[in-house]
Amino acid sequence: MYGRGYSDRPDVPYTQELYNTQILDLINQLKLGHKVNLAGVSFGGAVITNFTCSHPALVNKVILVDPVYEQKSR
Repeated sequence: MYGRGYSDRPDVPYTQELYNTQILDLINQLKLGHKVNLAGVSFGGAVITNFTCSHPALVNKVILVDPVYEQKSR
């Protein structure tokens, strides 16, 4: 993911759409011809959950490890 470790840090808004695009680009670049299993730790749990909701046909299983919980304000 952009901004983590030694990865690039582009000057763009870090939105869920950006994270979804990164995962989709990775799946396409690896030329995976089957559904994928995704695992997410902490904030990654929110990222892969949103990706799965947006692209359910691409995901086989989701593994969440201590995911963040975002409560919407009322």
